[in-house]
Amino acid sequence: MSRRDALRRMLAGGAALISAFTPLSTHAEEPDKLKTYIDFDNLPKDEEYVYLLLFENNPNDRNTSDDFIADAAQTMGYGHPNYWHSEVAYFDQDKKEWMAVGCRPPTCSGDLPVSQLKSKFRGYKVSVRQLHVPLGQQTKARQWFEQNLQNQPYNLAGPLLTNCTDAVVAFGQQWNVKEVQGIRYKTRDEIKNRQGIAGFLDRWKKASVDDILYRDSIVFPDELEKMGKHIGTMQF
Repeated sequence: MSRRDALRRMLAGGAALISAFTPLSTHAEEPDKLKTYIDFDNLPKDEEYVYLLLFENNPNDRNTSDDFIADAAQTMGYGHPNYWHSEVAYFDQDKKEWMAVGCRPPTCSGDLPVSQLKSKFRGYKVSVRQLHVPLGQQTKARQWFEQNLQNQPYNLAGPLLTNCTDAVVAFGQQWNVKEVQGIRYKTRDEIKNRQGIAGFLDRWKKASVDDILYRDSIVFPDELEKMGKHIGTMQF
């Protein structure tokens, strides 16, 4: 073997060694950019399916409400991703349109076209959970919503029970979804005694839990993962 051939073989071996330790892509470093998202067009339009939408916190936007709720959830022991808002969506068979129902600022309202919902919450990732609910139970739940929550002012932490999780838990009860029995309310005393709550209050410049909670107990959106089956994530 000539010196030239030996040099070529050595260089080829070195290149192979370098290649073996060089990432072929940055997939592991940029999972969000490579994630395949679903949309409402991908969802079955069966009349007995409803969808729970859980909105993930976006720490990079100008909104601080999502950061506040996500920070509170982390303080109470919920793991990533932390949610800050929830909605119920269904396909209106008469209107042939996807609709959303829930409590969101400034008021609770039903039958909001999801096109408007996506515009209102643009930029957020949304975890989608599917539930099978008989049509009669859906009708009963929407009637209950119209009688008890429709047009009520949104209250994040009381005194009215009109935040987004209040609406979803009420829907679950009206639907007779068994998982709703496992939803845990965090009591005022539990929140006050939680390790790390002092740091949370300091970060948000609050003197005490009584300055942010005006009811005896509350459900964090993270609890709603107990309902339904996760079928994908949307990017609004």
